[in-house]
Amino acid sequence: MYWWHDDPTENLFMEITTREDIGGNLQAPVAARGGRTTPGYALVETVKPGDLVVHYSSTEEAIVGISRAVGEPEPAPIFWAARGTYARKAGARPRWLSGIRVPLDDYVPLEFAVTLAALRERAADIMAVRDELSQRYPKASLYFPWTPYSGESMRTFQGYLVKLPRAVIEFIPELDRPIVALERQDTTPIRLADVEAAEGAVGASAGKSRQQSGQGFRQDQAVKVAIEAHAMDAAIEYWTQQGEVADVHGNQSYDLMCVIGGQKKHIEVKGTTTAGDEVILTTNEVAHARKYPHVCLFIVFDIEVTRHTDGHIGTAGGSAWVLDPWRIDDGTLTPLGFKYEVPK
Repeated sequence: MYWWHDDPTENLFMEITTREDIGGNLQAPVAARGGRTTPGYALVETVKPGDLVVHYSSTEEAIVGISRAVGEPEPAPIFWAARGTYARKAGARPRWLSGIRVPLDDYVPLEFAVTLAALRERAADIMAVRDELSQRYPKASLYFPWTPYSGESMRTFQGYLVKLPRAVIEFIPELDRPIVALERQDTTPIRLADVEAAEGAVGASAGKSRQQSGQGFRQDQAVKVAIEAHAMDAAIEYWTQQGEVADVHGNQSYDLMCVIGGQKKHIEVKGTTTAGDEVILTTNEVAHARKYPHVCLFIVFDIEVTRHTDGHIGTAGGSAWVLDPWRIDDGTLTPLGFKYEVPK
């Protein structure tokens, strides 16, 4: 049992990594070298949908961004090499391993990275949080992100994933705004916004796409989040004028439920910067649209996106197209990928 298991506000983790594609899915081998289980890997299985992951780049020695978990931990083969001190001394090389993966999305790069040097200036306050937790949970492992080092200073823990206590954020105010933004934006649909992005995802599943990494990848994530949030805001405003609206995207295959005159309508929301003549549908969305008799499709198209010099992504404009009712087979479904059963 972990010290935070009964506190839903303790939903923060910190990934400590040298990976180039920071903001990509959490992943770790099921076991470390020699078949041992290590806390840094084992914690990956404790991450739940909606939890936030703060990303610390060991290369830059700084906290550089935040993502949100959008799925349950799942078994997955991974190409992995441990990068810790002991692994390097042992000559560990990358190889395919049985692993665990947690899908992340909505990566938000920090406007200004929080360096280890800056964190060390706040070491007394940060380590006081660790001491207070030790007193409250004397028999529990804390999995704290920092350890004492050179007297009054500290260094980052040598592990892959650690637990970031909510109390620490008081002393890292640079994280407060993006954390609040992600938690408020928990009502946006976690889906790709356009055909090009979906084709890239299909290519990744087939092992054909180029690896996405670096600042371009981070900015693409921020743009996608902004577009989807813009579309959801427009949809909620529109349907609130029609009836009573509930956001249900977190546990349903559609985004909104609107009760109008006693009838429940299920609304699928899509946002795009294109003319809106093509949108991406998941398998579950297609199945639900064919099964439920009162489904509507709300598309916000021609959304304008602006990249500000401070890194902020702004959205504006757009027009709404409402299909009510939405008869999915009136349009044309084009498969972007296929499930292939190999002949025996």
